[in-house]
Amino acid sequence: MSLGDALKKAGLKSSEMKRKEAHGTKDKAKDGSKIHDHHHRTECEACHKTAPDVERYEHRNRLLDVQWLCLVCADQYKISDDFRRTAQSSFSKRKIFIRTYGHTRKL
Repeated sequence: MSLGDALKKAGLKSSEMKRKEAHGTKDKAKDGSKIHDHHHRTECEACHKTAPDVERYEHRNRLLDVQWLCLVCADQYKISDDFRRTAQSSFSKRKIFIRTYGHTRKL
């Protein structure tokens, strides 16, 4: 077994693979179709659970290579609400989106 295979088996990815995966996920669904305005995301890309409080964060946390996070994961990974780019979740629309880590930004 080579070193590269061992690293892949441990869960590490090369930076080229991360860029390719992240490029197509901004405004498109997993099958490549465009996400319409009346649809909103409910699956957290970090914990892979469905939640009513999923928002898109443009963060710089190198431990996490995803953008769509639920409230729990955003607090757990200590991502500031200043990096939140959307207010599309049902929690945000009903004005009950409140962060426990840091302040909650008004969008």
